[in-house]
Amino acid sequence: MPDNAVFLTYHGAGPVFSIQYVEGWQVTTRADGVVIRDKDSSESVAIVAPQKDVAGYVSGTDLPALKAQPGFVLIKQDSVKIGSSTYVHLSYHQLSPADSVTGKQVPQTADRYYVPGTYGLAIVSLATPDGVDNVDAFRQMITSFSWS
Repeated sequence: MPDNAVFLTYHGAGPVFSIQYVEGWQVTTRADGVVIRDKDSSESVAIVAPQKDVAGYVSGTDLPALKAQPGFVLIKQDSVKIGSSTYVHLSYHQLSPADSVTGKQVPQTADRYYVPGTYGLAIVSLATPDGVDNVDAFRQMITSFSWS
């Protein structure tokens, strides 16, 4: 992703949230959130029911579902500070969704953040092909997430 990328802000309609994304990326609204992607990289927000025990939800529900996907390899599970908040965070390898024309899947590195809020638990996932440096852009994306 170029250093001079222009960012726009997506505003969720149902669960009310906003997050920045790179101009030119394809935006697909879903009932539970949004998927925003370019050719190989993506960001997604999925809103699930509020969780009293976020770490328990991750370990007992979300992580087992991820582990069942082909190509999944957990790198780490920790907590990270974003602004003034601390979120449960997963870093992992996965295969990208299959290309609609070629069927090819690309190995990716993903970061997943669990952001609790009034409207539920936002699961913010940022994925890029292995070896591609999107650290600064992805930091801007997760830092920009907010409940409205």
